[in-house]
Amino acid sequence: TFWGTPTELWPVTSYTVWANNSGGSVMVTVTLGVVDQVPTLSYTPEHLTLVVMETSTELPLVATLEGPGDITSWVLSEALPQGLFFSTTNGTVWGMAEEVWSNRTYTVWANNSGGSTSATFSLEVISQTPRLLYSEDLVLIADDAMPVWQPFVLYGSVDTWAIEPDLPDGLVFNDVLGRITGTPTTPAEAMTWTVWTNATGVAVPWNLTITVLLDTDDDGMPNALPEGYFGAFIEDLDDDNDGLLDVFETDTGVFLGPEDIGTDPLVVDTDADTWDDAEELTCGADPTNASDVPVDTDGDGLCDALEADPDGDGYSTQEELACSSDPMNATSIPVDIDGDGACDALLQPDLSYTNVSDAGTGVVLLGHPARFDAVVVDAALEAWTIVPALPKGLVFNATDGSITGVVQDSDVERPSSTHTVFATEVGYGRIIEVEVTFTYATDSDGDGLADSDPDGFGPMRGDLDDDDDGWNDTIEAACGSDPLDATSYPSTDFILVDGACVDASAKPLPPVDDGPSLFTMCLLFWVAVAFLALLHRSGERKEHRKKLAAEKDATISQMISEANKAEEE
Repeated sequence: TFWGTPTELWPVTSYTVWANNSGGSVMVTVTLGVVDQVPTLSYTPEHLTLVVMETSTELPLVATLEGPGDITSWVLSEALPQGLFFSTTNGTVWGMAEEVWSNRTYTVWANNSGGSTSATFSLEVISQTPRLLYSEDLVLIADDAMPVWQPFVLYGSVDTWAIEPDLPDGLVFNDVLGRITGTPTTPAEAMTWTVWTNATGVAVPWNLTITVLLDTDDDGMPNALPEGYFGAFIEDLDDDNDGLLDVFETDTGVFLGPEDIGTDPLVVDTDADTWDDAEELTCGADPTNASDVPVDTDGDGLCDALEADPDGDGYSTQEELACSSDPMNATSIPVDIDGDGACDALLQPDLSYTNVSDAGTGVVLLGHPARFDAVVVDAALEAWTIVPALPKGLVFNATDGSITGVVQDSDVERPSSTHTVFATEVGYGRIIEVEVTFTYATDSDGDGLADSDPDGFGPMRGDLDDDDDGWNDTIEAACGSDPLDATSYPSTDFILVDGACVDASAKPLPPVDDGPSLFTMCLLFWVAVAFLALLHRSGERKEHRKKLAAEKDATISQMISEANKAEEE
């Protein structure tokens, strides 16, 4: 008989049993093995809902065993989502899901020598709740294309987008990108829409407020802005763009003055008389009264007060007033003698003379023909006069203002004379005047050059040889000969040295200091080089002596130190 309770696992073993008596023996074989008990397996919770790329408090999912028996192996029915792991040592599920996973049921078997026990759990991985970055308030202008609105997904994923209720007319929602585009057609008060972001297992609402503003004159500036608005739009202070500020267009229908016009701020022509409110106000008419219209003499649709040329004569009102003609009479036009389109009164005539400097000075070479012609700019002149009269020999032309003639040396009493020329502008009567001064210069040798340059003007330069004897006036003056007498000149032996006339044949010329010779310069250079070399050598010797002295001091100090040390020992 076999009896008892096994306390250990035992492999299957064959045992032989002999039964003996006086008659002999009988034998039998018995096979015996001891296997383990199989515990009960379970998981809590039985269902997991995980969020992709997020840790979960439900992980790790640990296997629970109840009852005796040791498990020797663990088996999972199928693969887990990427990022999750199954332990074949203890049946634990752990990790962080890295992909979205539809709901699935898994079976886990726990095995030992006694058999198997199993349990199930289900698992799904949903998308992250997305985080959006977007403008929560859209302020748009009716009939103006809106800038593209599209949320930016900071993290998480969105499979599809939705919006409710329907957007205002003219706007389009893209359910793939979550984008809003288009042109709103109707003004609308602020209203809140819900934008849904949808992904596996996740649907998240987001609020969006849209306001559509009215822009009557379509100038890109809304008539009014919402309270508390901070953005790029600027409120339009002239909603109908008629040039009158809304604050003065009081919409009372009664004109009381420029600060209480009474017109409609949204209508350009309040009284419907074909004249804009601003035109009527500028032209002196009542913009709220259709029977009171501006005066338009030429019927061109522009009131006389605003008309550049109300009488249509080709000259603006401003030009005619400046030119002393009647801006309301087409037969009264400004005087324009030269026919250049600009009245003479608006031009500034200029009078000058040829052969006269900017300073108003001209040179008359005695005994030579002189000519000075009047130069007139932007005017026609007549009635020429000159005060005082010109000296003998010069003639003034009272028709064109020219001055010509030949002045002899005996005809002038002074070296210069100043005269004023007067002329009257044809058709306008203005007196134009210019002052000119004539300087009279002699030419002793008759070569067409003044003996001296009276004023530095033009070709009348000074003559360097007044008597034309071949000798420079400066040399003749220094050497005592007459620079105005061709028969008086210095001897050929005379020369000019440093401003003095010197007789080269009578005595040697004074030495000319040309500076040190090349030999002297070279000698001085090499002397300087030798001196610098000696200085350098002397410096080296001083440095060498200092070095030897320092080494000697160091040696003595070392000997003294060693001697003291020996005495101490």
